[in-house]
Amino acid sequence: MDIVKLDKKLQSSVAEKLENFADSFAKEEEFIAAIRYYQESQKWYKKLKNSHKIAETALKIANILIEKAKESNAISSKIDLEQALKELRSIPAKDRNELEIDQKIDEIRKLMGQNN
Repeated sequence: MDIVKLDKKLQSSVAEKLENFADSFAKEEEFIAAIRYYQESQKWYKKLKNSHKIAETALKIANILIEKAKESNAISSKIDLEQALKELRSIPAKDRNELEIDQKIDEIRKLMGQNN
């Protein structure tokens, strides 16, 4: 589906539906599917220039990766935590306080320290 051919209202609707699918997968602990749908919704939010929703979905991806890391072996746990940090660092400074990103980064660092 090409975002350019849809009007703004429909573009926003598609982005929200993709995010809702991701939320459903996350609740069912289908983490890989959830991450893919969040990433797809981010693409639409980027086209819409909705930085707040981009930040929110990045946080959701990071939260999933943190949960995966808590359940994984040491090697895959480290990879998931590093990816979570990357997602959180992609969030602009203007959205960080509201979404409590610095606290989430501290949580990841503690988990990484436990895995060493």
